[in-house]
Amino acid sequence: MSSEPLLSNGDNHYGGTLTTISSTGYRAMSEEETDLIIEETGINVLDSLLEPQEGESDEVRWLREVRLKHIDLSWYQKPSILLICAMLSLICISDMMIRTPMISLTISKVCEGINYGDEDISREAKIANCDKQEVQRITSEITSLTIIISGILNTLLSGKWGALSDRIGRVRVFAFVGIIKLIGTIIQIYTVLPSTPYSKTLLIAPEVVQSLGGGIFAIVSNSNSYITDVAEPEYRTMSISLMMSTLYGSMGLGPILSSIIVKFSGGNYYLPVYMSLCLLVLFIVLSCTVMAEPRHSEAMEKAKVAYEEKNKKIEEKLDSIIGETKGLAKRIMKYVLLTSFYIVDIFTPLKSLWIKPREHDNSLKPRYTVILLIAIDILFVCSTVAIMPSVVLYATFKFEWTAVELGYFISISGIGRAIILLALAPLAIHLLKKRYKTSTSSIDQIDIINIRTSLITVTLSIFFLLWLKDYYISMVLFAICQALSAVSSPTLVGTIIKYCPKANVGECFGGMALISSFIMLSVSPLLLQIYGYTVSTKPELFMYIPLMCGCLSVILTFALTPTEDIQD
Repeated sequence: MSSEPLLSNGDNHYGGTLTTISSTGYRAMSEEETDLIIEETGINVLDSLLEPQEGESDEVRWLREVRLKHIDLSWYQKPSILLICAMLSLICISDMMIRTPMISLTISKVCEGINYGDEDISREAKIANCDKQEVQRITSEITSLTIIISGILNTLLSGKWGALSDRIGRVRVFAFVGIIKLIGTIIQIYTVLPSTPYSKTLLIAPEVVQSLGGGIFAIVSNSNSYITDVAEPEYRTMSISLMMSTLYGSMGLGPILSSIIVKFSGGNYYLPVYMSLCLLVLFIVLSCTVMAEPRHSEAMEKAKVAYEEKNKKIEEKLDSIIGETKGLAKRIMKYVLLTSFYIVDIFTPLKSLWIKPREHDNSLKPRYTVILLIAIDILFVCSTVAIMPSVVLYATFKFEWTAVELGYFISISGIGRAIILLALAPLAIHLLKKRYKTSTSSIDQIDIINIRTSLITVTLSIFFLLWLKDYYISMVLFAICQALSAVSSPTLVGTIIKYCPKANVGECFGGMALISSFIMLSVSPLLLQIYGYTVSTKPELFMYIPLMCGCLSVILTFALTPTEDIQD
């Protein structure tokens, strides 16, 4: 074979005809042949991506296939952590913008109700001449009743929304929850209009309607499920932390935006309420038009089949119980039994948190660890979320705070939590990883340190509230210490999910939402009732219960031990 120069004369690396190395005597490839090779290579790569890899789980395969399915979508449509954080921001800002104005508007409406018989007195005079202690007592009763009724609905439905998202997809659930919340918000605005007469029942109704959507617990639960569909297992805890930081940041941003709007609009409490309504409408529109479903069709079909099989077994069991009964009696018995089964079925998401030993080398330690983590989470909720309604009312009474001051207070806590999760928590985890090993399948020492440290700050927050009860600085220290505990929630959630079955993570998140709803249902009204009865004598008395819960939660963390089978 003849020898050729290394590169053909006049040709280059980037255009024209590509030639081969001279000493081999290989023929130069044409542009058509080059394109064909590139095309065949691309097809082979795509085929290798689509075909199941040896030893690959369904979860990993579904994640890969969904990414390929959405590869041609615009960046703002592709399922991603950024997209879910943006959507969560919308609904949380909308929800929190309305909170502080509604407190002031509700108190004003209660004042109207107290002085309802005095028709000669103007509305402004009725509000100005209210009995503060009587208003606090009635408002605490309304808030307590609202939490009880909406808490029951949240408890019954938040878990079901999680299981439903496994069958119909995460995006549809977001849209349904948004629509229900919109209806409740419209009713809420109507109840506090000057033209609407005072009614305790009417003030409770909006929250009850919104609770049909499972409340904030259902939204967070569905967001967690969305993350499991788009993030690899080893990155889920960090992704959940990012989502929770967005949640807290939005919850902090909403009240401060509301306070600024009220301040610069001359005390117009209705303006942030209407803006909140607009953001909620935007959330629904984007859920229905922009968001793409991250859950794989096979995963949804698998959940549907499991659900239908369960219902079929229930029907068969009912028929065996009813036996030979016929006519009207059979229909009545079947209706009663079926209703009973469905009521019990509401609590079935809790079963996914009862870890089966056979899924963990026949060891009972995972089950005990999850039970302990759930107990700690319950105490954490008692010391954080459950105490807030009482603390807000306490601030309006003790320091005479209005919607503006309340907005700043809630913003310190919310934005502070976001800063902790976005900046300090990743840095702390990075430093801890240099000393301790991590695990993607069980609790590790880093998880334990994060949980324990957060719970100590929660306990300190309530201690400061009691110690400096006569000074408003106690509220600031409370908000700061509560913010420092931000890492606890995503760590607890991320650690529990390590043990849960991967096929129905939505149900696991639903189970956790169910427990949180139940705690809010029972503890928060209890604290409000205690506050309502003691507001005239010792208004801070209710704080001792969450203080004891915080102390107990710290003690329980010493029962947590890392598993030995840890990966680098």
